Amino acid sequence: MATETGEKTVLCLHSETIEAHVEGDIGTCKLCGQVRQYDPNPKRAPKVIKRGRINGILTEITPPKSLSEPLGETHQEQPPAPVSEPEKSPPEVPPRPKKRRQLQQYFEQNKEAILTDYYSMRLMDFFVKWHLTSTTWIKLKKLWNAAPKLRVVAKRTSKPSKAKPEKETALKPPDWDNLTRQQKFLWYENNKTQILADIIAIGLKKTRRKWNIPSGTFTALKKRWFGPQSTQDYIAEKKLHPANELPQFPAFSDSWMPTVQIKWLEVYERLYKNE
Repeated sequence: MATETGEKTVLCLHSETIEAHVEGDIGTCKLCGQVRQYDPNPKRAPKVIKRGRINGILTEITPPKSLSEPLGETHQEQPPAPVSEPEKSPPEVPPRPKKRRQLQQYFEQNKEAILTDYYSMRLMDFFVKWHLTSTTWIKLKKLWNAAPKLRVVAKRTSKPSKAKPEKETALKPPDWDNLTRQQKFLWYENNKTQILADIIAIGLKKTRRKWNIPSGTFTALKKRWFGPQSTQDYIAEKKLHPANELPQFPAFSDSWMPTVQIKWLEVYERLYKNE
């Protein structure tokens, strides 16, 4: 090849190293030394700043697309790509006979292939391949005494079961079942103090379960022990003012009304005299 001036030129693949530049990246060919400046706009072609040379011969700016080797290197013929053998398609199913009475002989001739596909394929694909219905396959399995298809089920990691709290055994005498209703009622009366303490401490439901008190019996006991007062009011009162314990004497306050201040002084004098 030659330029417009008649100077002889050679071809080069122009393998460049890129350097960043303010006005645009600079690409320098490692083979011939050609220098090109790339425009920041990628749609514009790069500008050749310096032409390259190989062995003193000017190189072409852009090699033709058919060129695949630089000057000075011998072209090594690449070995032809190995011809890949076409994938073997699975053997087709033998054609089914048109007559229905010949199907039994057809299935017997292909028994091994049918069973092999049954154990290796998905059931739906197996039915489609051999054009079987579920009813026909059930009859064939029974005729051939075929083993059932094993299913691989992933083991589930079971969570450790929480230990259930042991149920409290109800408090009752050994001969409880032989006692009359009146004797059972009397037994509750004898344990009244402990039952009332449990009602305040653990609540009504747990107390009834602990002492094995039926609802009807507890209704009768409640009328005797609480009177017109409800169970909730009784529990609230006992928690606010426990037995044998007086509330703390308050400190004197200037914000009280005069009548309250006078009453506080009277009570304070009585307490002081008792000490």
